[in-house]
Amino acid sequence: MEAIVRSLMGFAASHLQKPIPDLPIIQIEPDCEYLGRIEWGLRTRIKLKYWRDGNAFDRSVLLHEICHAIQRFNDMPMQYDGIDEAEIEAITVQCRYLQSQGLDPRTALSEAQIFQMTRDKEFSKLEWL
Repeated sequence: MEAIVRSLMGFAASHLQKPIPDLPIIQIEPDCEYLGRIEWGLRTRIKLKYWRDGNAFDRSVLLHEICHAIQRFNDMPMQYDGIDEAEIEAITVQCRYLQSQGLDPRTALSEAQIFQMTRDKEFSKLEWL
């Protein structure tokens, strides 16, 4: 899995145009409340609900959380009162990854899910793709 994480970190850093932090610890936790979750401590920890080796959507969820690790490493604020810019960046990179894998992000991510994460109605429609 380390090679996958390194590859996804490179993809994310390239799209975000930011330096790459140390590799996070990845854990698979079927009882996780969300598909992916990131925690910060002495070392960044990413928890995934599912991991099906070779599954592009599962990799896109990991990539989304890796984006948050890169954002935090580069001092991007992670709390917003209105539109969540960190989520918009992470979802944008996730959508670009899904496209690079030949998948339509509109079938993988629902408008309602995106709106819940970003609070941006226009962005949630994915018309910018």
